[in-house]
Amino acid sequence: MPFFLIPGAKKKKVSGDVSGDKSGKEVSGDECDREVSGDKAAREMSRDKCDREVSGNNFDEEVSGNDSDMAVYGDDSDMEDSDLDDEANGKNLVEAAWKKVEGACAHAWKYGWRWIWIDSCCIDKSSSAELSENINSMYRLYENAGVCYVYLSDASSKEDPRDPRSHFPKSKWFTRGWTLQELIAPSASVVFLDHLWEKIGTRYSLRDVISAITSIPVQLLEDGDLTKYSIAQKMSWAAFRKTTRPEDRAYSLMGLFDICMPPIYGEGGAKAFMRLQQEIIKTSDDRSIFAWVSVCERDKDGKIVERETRGLLARSPDEFQGSGRVGISSMAFDGDTSFSFNNNVLRIRLPVLISNDIAQASLNCQVDEDMCSIYLRRTTDQHYVRYRPDRLVPVRSFETPKYVLH
Repeated sequence: MPFFLIPGAKKKKVSGDVSGDKSGKEVSGDECDREVSGDKAAREMSRDKCDREVSGNNFDEEVSGNDSDMAVYGDDSDMEDSDLDDEANGKNLVEAAWKKVEGACAHAWKYGWRWIWIDSCCIDKSSSAELSENINSMYRLYENAGVCYVYLSDASSKEDPRDPRSHFPKSKWFTRGWTLQELIAPSASVVFLDHLWEKIGTRYSLRDVISAITSIPVQLLEDGDLTKYSIAQKMSWAAFRKTTRPEDRAYSLMGLFDICMPPIYGEGGAKAFMRLQQEIIKTSDDRSIFAWVSVCERDKDGKIVERETRGLLARSPDEFQGSGRVGISSMAFDGDTSFSFNNNVLRIRLPVLISNDIAQASLNCQVDEDMCSIYLRRTTDQHYVRYRPDRLVPVRSFETPKYVLH
């Protein structure tokens, strides 16, 4: 359950002015873990000290003191799981959820932050327009945060988070769909708090542990540079994360790919994820989006269903679970490398090796030294479907490539 300190944010006020003065700012570093009080000059001195102490990298230093005094607070159980709109529901407010709200307000007040924003009660879910606006802008909200506090109700600061027996690596926060962007998006610090609002550590100080839990590279947790990673790699970080609504598995990834699209609840998770991929294709020529492997399907009786052919797009992030090492190739294709999606038909040029009606197509992405390719089967002239979607095919090179449009 994270909350954020946002410069210049204009959101709803939850519980009014929650601060006293601006003393007690929380900063990081060995000596910077103490509470700092005093005037602005003193806070700036503490900030400068942190700049020098956090391993020469101020990307994830725990620094507060923004002019906005706005704390934005999320929820580890997805936005709709903690709906606190009493009038809309006609029910008593959820006591446990409100304790978290009160705890966040107290924590924000302790460190001098005047306003708090909470996604579980600051978004009017009865308004489709407001819901759409907030979902599409959520990533930017996190990205611009001065600091992000992640409240883990199922963890304790008294345990060593590096101990596999501790509760930290088992926290459900790491399994939720919406929390992926909450971990990656903030350009400032992410600070983990336990069930008593005591500090466990930061994204930077715990980067090795978090990487082991989430499969997100340590380097990304250090520098936040998403441009180094392929679509397939980003999708792999979302594999098997859970959301209450199936469509949110796609909607929670829009910011990660810098995509805006209207949420349509009721369309189903597969269709929402299909729309997401179509929008990604419009803005990127990264062909690792096709570097997925089908997940085992079962029928109503629990029997495994084997499908020989599929379309070229994945059905869920789960099909990218093994694509964490699929990087963009440094090799350049000759000719037109663009692709597009219109009228439910994907048009793309790929270098292929053809044998009868089966083609092996290179995706211009690679794992280590091997290029990634997939099998295609011809259905009609110049039209193909994915063949043997249960595998990616490694290949060293295409000696005499041909191009095919499908």
